[in-house]
Amino acid sequence: MKNTSKQKLQSSKNTSANGAAVGSAGTNPMSQWFALWAEGGRFFADRVQRNLEFQQAAFRCRSPLELMELQSAFLQRAAEQYTVEMGRLTELGSNATLTPPVGTLTPFARRYDDVPV
Repeated sequence: MKNTSKQKLQSSKNTSANGAAVGSAGTNPMSQWFALWAEGGRFFADRVQRNLEFQQAAFRCRSPLELMELQSAFLQRAAEQYTVEMGRLTELGSNATLTPPVGTLTPFARRYDDVPV
């Protein structure tokens, strides 16, 4: 079967820059940490862009009242975006830390309720 460009694109979406599998929870712990850092970087880049847009709009303001309205809307939107982002990062972080790597538990491992009485 011939590998089409659509198949290449699909397979490239499922791997990170170092070739590790991305997207399937629990299969590769490093991919979960990579997703966490990638999301943080994406958010940081977006916030820098929003800050630059705010500064450009602030320079175009004609009155202090217009500047206060712009600043109020900007800060309210930023607070909402930070709240949503913290939820995303918390979810990604908990997925990365709660899922044990494959093969770390042996049949002889002790469980939390396996305490002799």
